[in-house]
Amino acid sequence: APQPFRYPFKRHKRQYAFPARKTYRTFKPHLRDEFARQCVYCRLPDTVKGADSFGVDHYRPETLFPALVGVYTNLFYSCPACNSRKSYFWPSDRDRARGVFIPNPCEHTMAEHLRYNGAQVHPRSVAGLIADDVLMLNDEESTKYREFLLRSIEYARKIVSGLQAELYGISQDLRRATAARRALL
Repeated sequence: APQPFRYPFKRHKRQYAFPARKTYRTFKPHLRDEFARQCVYCRLPDTVKGADSFGVDHYRPETLFPALVGVYTNLFYSCPACNSRKSYFWPSDRDRARGVFIPNPCEHTMAEHLRYNGAQVHPRSVAGLIADDVLMLNDEESTKYREFLLRSIEYARKIVSGLQAELYGISQDLRRATAARRALL
């Protein structure tokens, strides 16, 4: 079954390196490209709600880490729901040492913490549980929407498969007709 939301099985290596800027929002087009137009937390593509609705998330919150506000490596591409739900979440050093954090694709292997099974996100670690809880990854609206997308993809695959079978039949008919025509000549 198709899984367009799959979490990466390896850490993301940044494609771009920029000096810090006063206006972090100018990084948004680069972040969109960097993270393949998907929210780094829930994997929703921006084609669904539109790129304008997606935002720039400060992994280390700007209120706690003001020196990192315009630092590219602290910024991630995020859907509106994850961005607002994560908000100012930041665990203490002690909590982080115990695995209490929200994983990000540059510091963590996301698939070690979160995996999709159909339309549901399944936490695989303490950090995955924290991400699921804070970001509400399996809220009813998101789950229903992912189910709709998965059904739509499966329906489209069936149509394509049927068309391929039909085209194959037509090509076989054409080959037979061509062979019969050659036999008459």
